[in-house]
Amino acid sequence: SLKLWADGDPFASWPNDHPNMGNTQYSNRVAAAQSLRSMGNDYFQKGDFEAAAVKYEKARRYLEKKFTRRAEDAERERAERALQARELPPLLVNIAAVLIKLRRPREAIAACNRADEVERGAGPLAGIAAPVGCNPKLLFRRGRAYAMCREYVNALADLERAQALLPDDAGVASALHKAQAQMAARRQRERLAY
Repeated sequence: SLKLWADGDPFASWPNDHPNMGNTQYSNRVAAAQSLRSMGNDYFQKGDFEAAAVKYEKARRYLEKKFTRRAEDAERERAERALQARELPPLLVNIAAVLIKLRRPREAIAACNRADEVERGAGPLAGIAAPVGCNPKLLFRRGRAYAMCREYVNALADLERAQALLPDDAGVASALHKAQAQMAARRQRERLAY
């Protein structure tokens, strides 16, 4: 097998540059993305957030696909969309986690928004009804990223929904408490300014 990278990663940077990863071989791309996500998780656990971001981003490139919507592709693409709906949102939530660690909250918000879009867009296709904002990890990460951007109204909206879904999660409770305190401090500063 190919050994392209020093860390043992056998995958080309882009799926189209790798054998057997063309548009009609989406299941191969999903398998590659799962492997890359696992490598990213290992780097994340070790605290190497830059390397984790590289693996997660590469995995995202393997999972993203422009669907043709041609009648002759409909059956295959329905299955591919279901695969994408299962694999891409958790990867994007991992990407958001690493971007928060790298202090890139705007990009983390964008990753969460894309995950939300895929979950909602693929709901009926994948046979799952995904109500808006029902992924507690996504809400938690996006809420933290909004707080880093000092967008406390958005942060509180996401973190309160996350807490409703995960009432016993200490991380969510802590992030919510911190955002509430930051919001209160901002209101106090604004009152003093007037």
